[in-house]
Amino acid sequence: MANTKELVMPIVLSTNISMPANTVTLIIPIDISRRSKEIFKRAVMLAEQISKEGFSAIFSINFKDNSIDNRLFSTLSSIKNITAIKTKGDNMPLAKIRNAAISQVKTEYILFLDVDIVFDSDVVRYAIHKAMNTKSQMAMIPCLYLTKKGNDLVKKGCSTKQMVDHFFNFRRDLIMHIAFPTSLICVDTRSIKEIEGFDENFYGHGYEDFDFMVRLLSHKGLMPIQESILVDSPYITLILMEGLRADIAKTSIEELISKKYMLHLHHKKDINDIYYILRNRNAKYFYDKWKSILDKKGTASQPSKSFLLCFLDFCTDNNIKIHDYQVLFDPIPRHMWRNFTLFDYIKSNIKKFKRGIAA
Repeated sequence: MANTKELVMPIVLSTNISMPANTVTLIIPIDISRRSKEIFKRAVMLAEQISKEGFSAIFSINFKDNSIDNRLFSTLSSIKNITAIKTKGDNMPLAKIRNAAISQVKTEYILFLDVDIVFDSDVVRYAIHKAMNTKSQMAMIPCLYLTKKGNDLVKKGCSTKQMVDHFFNFRRDLIMHIAFPTSLICVDTRSIKEIEGFDENFYGHGYEDFDFMVRLLSHKGLMPIQESILVDSPYITLILMEGLRADIAKTSIEELISKKYMLHLHHKKDINDIYYILRNRNAKYFYDKWKSILDKKGTASQPSKSFLLCFLDFCTDNNIKIHDYQVLFDPIPRHMWRNFTLFDYIKSNIKKFKRGIAA
């Protein structure tokens, strides 16, 4: 595992810290075929915040040539330092929308964001600083998914730092869970182009980012390609993650320790939408793709340390107080509560059954 022996240096970045001109381009993929009004509003707000803080961004729109898409394209294009581009086609994969933006980038670094992210300039500067000042030339930022109550608190002015503090104080009413690893990555543009960006054979929701991360980390020599990446086991307790997610997360423990996290705004999700149903198809494609690569490679995987042991070793080596990170051991994140009553358990399983039929 790479970088776990590096000393963690406290980095305090204010909103006034200067960055070299033309250092990074922020990329935000947009598809308003669902949640149209909400995504329109969030995209414009995000663009205005990015522009205000002096950053440049490309908003890559899955363009349908209708009134709302035209209005969004026009509005975004009118904002300083914001470039809007059109990616046209039916059932446009998110990978292709991102790749279209990547092809337009002229800066040395790219930072991938999501339209539902709360923009925080301190966290963005931390990610850029980390990528620019480490051998790996990348930084992966953990993300806190807000509840509706957490959403409302942010709208009233609660800062990202305050929400992170709430998370570490076990405010399950405000934060559903922490996502790590994430696709919120700052990385050198050269490496992205060398691995040819995102695999456009992924459609709908999920796994194109995992595939991208595996290829990127392998390309940089940070993560071995081994059979454990075929273990697709979503975690309940972050610190006990295993398989694919653990292999990726082991490379970025310093970012988890930093407490420099992003916030993800709450929104409703229709799991019967074809966009989410395709997640199962993407999971199978990911497995088949990497199973084939591993079979051709023909080398036996070496046993590796669990994420838990890597985390504990990192804390020990860098004099980090594990006590400060007890929430990462939390066995019942907020998003699991919905299955704790008999009624919700039955309702949840009916939805899973319907998804299975639709898939």
